[in-house]
Amino acid sequence: MSKFLFMGDSLTAGNLGFSFLKLLQDSSVLMEHTLMNGGEDGYTLEGLRLKLEAFLTRNKLPDVLILEGGANDVLLPRMQSQGPEWDPFIRKLKRHGSVPAGDKASFRNTLRTILSAAFDSMIPRVMICTIPCLGEDLLSGLNLKREEYNNIIREACLEYEQALFDCSCIDLAQRFEETLLPFQPGSPYLFNDPEALQHDARRILSEGENTLCSERKLQLTIDGAHLNSKGAELMARCFLEAFHREGLISFIP
Repeated sequence: MSKFLFMGDSLTAGNLGFSFLKLLQDSSVLMEHTLMNGGEDGYTLEGLRLKLEAFLTRNKLPDVLILEGGANDVLLPRMQSQGPEWDPFIRKLKRHGSVPAGDKASFRNTLRTILSAAFDSMIPRVMICTIPCLGEDLLSGLNLKREEYNNIIREACLEYEQALFDCSCIDLAQRFEETLLPFQPGSPYLFNDPEALQHDARRILSEGENTLCSERKLQLTIDGAHLNSKGAELMARCFLEAFHREGLISFIP
């Protein structure tokens, strides 16, 4: 039996939209394993670095660390520009040290620090995810910036892999982009205030996700970032395929 630690943002936390981790926890091939949820809404890569550092001082090492993050390094500056309604949420994140990377170099350095800390602590295997999408219009400014950060993630994985560390990339971005490509130009919808997130949660409970996604012409998300059931299923599938490829599970259901 292996212990998997998923360290990530709201996609891993699963409080908004649909949870890919819940699907994995219910999967027959992973039921004998322990899947730990280290997700935090709004956390940036720096926030995840601090959270991992605290985890490693208090807990037994996982057999596999899965790092899913980076989206908020792009999204938080956008939120700050939207208006004061985001200020309480952003102040809360800052109290936990979860601040966005100032630039690509800062993002790269934080990622390398996380990887070094993980391997220095003797975590046997690390898997890093690329950022799936930030809105479903793949040519938007946010998604183009996301791709720059994804290239840094891919390069860091390759760098550590070539140094003979057990480090691999789960390229969620590639799979999401392949799925969204037939629907381009994609929906420009992306959540823009905190109340909208809570309103969406209530609507899903009362109406289901189909009405919401249909209104917004969204395929894999409920709001441009958080997963609908189809997006959660695709993301869970990506993890199962990666685990099978790495020999962590014997077959894919």
